[in-house]
Amino acid sequence: MRAVSATGRPHRFLPVLLIAWALLAGPNPSGAQPRPDPVMVFDRVNEPVERAFSVLVPQGWRIRGGIVRVDPLARGGPAQSIAAKVDFAVLSDEDATVAVRWLPDTLYADMSASPAAAHGLFPPGSHYQGMTVLALTGAADFTRRWLLPALHPDASELRIVRQSAAPEVATAHTRLARSLIPAIDFTHDAAATIIEYEDGGVSYRESLFVVVENWGRAGAGMWGTKDVLVARAPAAVFDAWQPVLGIIQSSVRVDAQWLAGEIRGQIRRGEIAARTMAEIQRIGREITEHRRLTHAEIHNDMFLALTGQE
Repeated sequence: MRAVSATGRPHRFLPVLLIAWALLAGPNPSGAQPRPDPVMVFDRVNEPVERAFSVLVPQGWRIRGGIVRVDPLARGGPAQSIAAKVDFAVLSDEDATVAVRWLPDTLYADMSASPAAAHGLFPPGSHYQGMTVLALTGAADFTRRWLLPALHPDASELRIVRQSAAPEVATAHTRLARSLIPAIDFTHDAAATIIEYEDGGVSYRESLFVVVENWGRAGAGMWGTKDVLVARAPAAVFDAWQPVLGIIQSSVRVDAQWLAGEIRGQIRRGEIAARTMAEIQRIGREITEHRRLTHAEIHNDMFLALTGQE
């Protein structure tokens, strides 16, 4: 099969999705599912919300979602509101029979090393500064324990076909993150997973690629997911659709003007968040000191009463 753009120029496929398939893909069961045409024409389509990026979409397919902004005053903020998030999918039809989807990056808080956790505060599942409290976990474990149940709560006969680490992708992420923000000792873990499940009477095979980013000591327990990519097709023709989905995934082109504005906005929102955090910490210290003085006075009154000195 040869894939071309609307101008007729061939496109080279790339990275994460095809890395996942190269690591994991195996023979698929035979079936009578429709296969991609020998030659497919792609149109370059803009992300509809902010025109932040464009992507190649096969003619006749559709897109869903786009840039997502989290309200800093809602439970999703303020930590989740500094950077723009992407929840975007390219679908062959309304049922997403063949589809590729980018999931939004999400921050979590590991409070296990916090003094507050020793006093029973911020248990797992609670929220801290807009982040769900969750112990740091690797990419493979995160996929099994959290991502799969969230994506397919009603899927039947779901099973993991195979799973593999992707250290070269993790190393590339770490190198880039530390070059951009040298003050933070980022580390990364990456994993590719292949699953199969039944959905609406169709047997699907799905590829998931997850990168987990740990902010290290400077992050004080902050960690999160990055570049979570999911692609699926009917199990019988999963291999046949790999080149098409690979072209879609590797064709993303970010708008330079939007990116410059987003970076400026992240810096500004980060400064506001930092000032807000400092004020919250100041108020917290005052509350703690007030409680200390109040408890000291109560203890003193109790001592005087017990010794008859009141």
